[in-house]
Amino acid sequence: MKVIGLGIRLGAVSAGIASVERLDYQSVVDILPSARTCVVVACGHSHAALKSRNLQVKQNDTLATYETVRAICKQIATALENTGFEAVAIPAFLPIDMSEGKFGLVGPVDLRRAAAEAGVGSYGKSGLILVAGYGPRVRLGAVLTSAPLNPTKKKSKSLCPPGCDICISGCPGKALHSGGQVDKRACGKEIFKFGLRGMMRFLGEISGSPESKRIEMIKSYEFRELWQTLVAGSYYYCFECQALCPVGKAKRPRK
Repeated sequence: MKVIGLGIRLGAVSAGIASVERLDYQSVVDILPSARTCVVVACGHSHAALKSRNLQVKQNDTLATYETVRAICKQIATALENTGFEAVAIPAFLPIDMSEGKFGLVGPVDLRRAAAEAGVGSYGKSGLILVAGYGPRVRLGAVLTSAPLNPTKKKSKSLCPPGCDICISGCPGKALHSGGQVDKRACGKEIFKFGLRGMMRFLGEISGSPESKRIEMIKSYEFRELWQTLVAGSYYYCFECQALCPVGKAKRPRK
């Protein structure tokens, strides 16, 4: 079965295969002991959505893109199992391990590393994976399988322009540094401001406030945004490094 072609037909903009030995092998074995290869897919965002000034449009496009990733990975896993192999789709977004030491910040498989190893894309200065025609405006997904698939070739050259630092200079949290280094704490303050950290901060403040202040806080914008995050399931509040990157902004060729 040609899984790369299947991924593209289902809506991925790039797909590839990596040997599990090129990944964090122990994490892979914990998920699927029989795993031999990892199928990686990238699904594209709307360029217009990510450059919009409307935050909700960006968040909606993010959720829709993740839903596409999830559906594609599930269908690939099902197709592999129908041919007699074991296969599991890896969560691309949520749910995620929230236990001590992980705190919801570390996924079961490093999808960016898997994408780079599978030749789906290459690392940019933002630390994100850049994909031809889309740049960093993609979401990644993966399927671990016992199928002995042929790994695809890793990209030998990054799509990131050597002299460009627009993502570094444009980062609101000053979280990006040369060499693709990312200050995750600084990034998290921007992108997850109404996620788990924001909720913990809010609950801490409200529990120590007098009743009059608690009522005021419950009626605040911050509480409404925290509620919306819980209901919608989208806690991303910064898209600047994706929106600013010039890679993939040229008109895409028609298929």
